[in-house]
Amino acid sequence: MIAASKRFTGKTAVLYCLIVILFVGQLTLYPSVSLAAGNLAQGKTITSSSFGDVYVAANANDGSQGTYWESASGVFPQWIKVDLGAASSVNQVVLKLP
Repeated sequence: MIAASKRFTGKTAVLYCLIVILFVGQLTLYPSVSLAAGNLAQGKTITSSSFGDVYVAANANDGSQGTYWESASGVFPQWIKVDLGAASSVNQVVLKLP
């Protein structure tokens, strides 16, 4: 009876260690927003596959949450592209939806 409880304690300790390692690993893989260089796309040339009504591609990087880009209905594929003007090191992409 005692040997069985020791094995259980050992397995439990290993399990807890693995959980802690996974948790700490997740924290270090993703940099915090404060480490970001800012909005590299804001004010840059932006193009899209299409747009619907007044929701043009330039709305996607104008810095206002009141405007946005919307592609034409039922047109696939849908994409949006930003020309940053120069090579940039990007470690985070943030997409904000209305």
